[in-house]
Amino acid sequence: MILERQLEILVFLYNSNDWITSQELSHHFKVNKKTVQNDIKMLTEYFVDGLIIRTNQSKGYFIEYISKKVRTILIVEMNEKTRENSLLPQHSSIILYLLFLKNPITMQNLADLFFMSKAAINLELETLKRWIDRYEGINLEISRKKGVIVQADEKVKRRYCAKNGTVYAFKNAPFPNDLIEEYERYFFSIKKILADCCIYFRYILTGEELEKNTRFITISIIRSLMGYKIETRIDEKLDVPFITRLAAQVKNELEYELGSEELSDIHRLLNESDVIELDPKIDLDIAEKTEQFVKKSLTSIHVPEEYIENIDCSLLTQHMEKVVSRSICGEVAINHYNEKIGIRYPLEIHLVYMFLEQIFSVGINKESSFIALFLATYLREYKNRTRMLLVIDQNISIGQSIKSLFEEYESFHISDFTILPTYYYQHNESVRHDFDLLLTTNSEIVLSDSSFFLVSTIITKEEINSIYNSIRKKMQQNYEIKKNNIREKYLKEKAISKTDQEYVEIVEMVENNRMCTQHTFSKYNLFVCKAGNRGDNKIIIYHLNNSWVFKRKKIKRIFFVEYNRNKPDIFHFFSTVSEVLYSYS
Repeated sequence: MILERQLEILVFLYNSNDWITSQELSHHFKVNKKTVQNDIKMLTEYFVDGLIIRTNQSKGYFIEYISKKVRTILIVEMNEKTRENSLLPQHSSIILYLLFLKNPITMQNLADLFFMSKAAINLELETLKRWIDRYEGINLEISRKKGVIVQADEKVKRRYCAKNGTVYAFKNAPFPNDLIEEYERYFFSIKKILADCCIYFRYILTGEELEKNTRFITISIIRSLMGYKIETRIDEKLDVPFITRLAAQVKNELEYELGSEELSDIHRLLNESDVIELDPKIDLDIAEKTEQFVKKSLTSIHVPEEYIENIDCSLLTQHMEKVVSRSICGEVAINHYNEKIGIRYPLEIHLVYMFLEQIFSVGINKESSFIALFLATYLREYKNRTRMLLVIDQNISIGQSIKSLFEEYESFHISDFTILPTYYYQHNESVRHDFDLLLTTNSEIVLSDSSFFLVSTIITKEEINSIYNSIRKKMQQNYEIKKNNIREKYLKEKAISKTDQEYVEIVEMVENNRMCTQHTFSKYNLFVCKAGNRGDNKIIIYHLNNSWVFKRKKIKRIFFVEYNRNKPDIFHFFSTVSEVLYSYS
């Protein structure tokens, strides 16, 4: 049996189409070189007839041949093993099996079925109970005398089967072989039918949501055929073209007629899913609130209104319709990237936490980071705008000529192009900090300050093309210098105890939610962000000598960030914050 990491190594090698050293692989997959070597050895032994990996002591590894059969196996294995879930695969199989039981099962019998000790299965059940207790309408009952059983309404059971009922989880649960085969047959047929309906009605459904809805329909059919019935409350036919077509195809291809209650539940789940319609009917109230949310978020960090007015919020509006709908039903969209997004976009997450609940009256949860990604997209062009300074001795017409050529080059996203004579710059060198790219026609300037890039007085578009990469490299170097300066100026680390005043103040601020936002990330870390209009920016890492429990999580480090909205280069500041968070993730 091959591991998920080994599959990922094989796909990484295949995708690179070049030699890759064991050092590069160990760095990418965060394991030692010996583990990489063992993994590749196991892969070549496992796929002995369909895979040739060449090895070279200096070059590393290269896939010389991979058969079509091996590629097909890889696709199936990757789909099953890399499917993200909040539960471990073993937990998913256990809860799935329990959801299909009509009567309680003893702890010992359950342990035997999963080839575990009684003590081990007891620990697994405790974990599952904590997970289930977060949801309403479902309960895991554990009794030494009566055994173990999941208590819930049939509709609720179907939903929770859909959350965990992957083909992989089914295969690893002790179900009869004919049930597993039947599940697989229905699953892949329904997945194709659902995808066809999405394409026909111009719906964009995320891959994970397609899987979840497929599982729900499959589970509904399987459980109905097994005799698990739901109470019929809806007699009238559901007049929704998407659902009508779906039901017709299921009946035609699988010879199963979905009931009115089942169709209603499928429709409800689809409505709660992350669906983007290419020809949508916009909810005007949600659209207005979305524009208000975007405007309030971006103006709070001084993004100009003329820039905000050109932002197309239509996709975010559709997304917010689903968020509000799911919020009413107590559901949250699948999001396995919450932590990564929080680390990569701390400013955008902070803005969402500041204004989302205020405008939409929906709670903050893991789904909120998706909204932060929309903000990050809206800000990307604004962040990437280039402020250029040109220092020259020649006639102003030379400067204007250079300026017009650079402005024609769209990749630079020029927002400001300032031309200064050399003498003026030399008497006011601090202005350089207000620009992203420093150009000059004066060799003396370059020799005294390596941040400048020397350009010809009479430059052509072809010359700009030829030096484009060099200019970008210079900009990146200047960008790194700015971030290093931010680290040196603002980043501090402190160890504090419960008796320290700073400990008391920051804990009180977080607990009372006083003008700050916060979220946990990785193990033991809490990120706290506060906005202000005066004073210096701050990045303080508090190492707590006494751990503190916040929202049922043990906290050992607090990353406290305070920023002044009125200071320039807020994006450079938060880019540095992101790097600091990443180093502790």
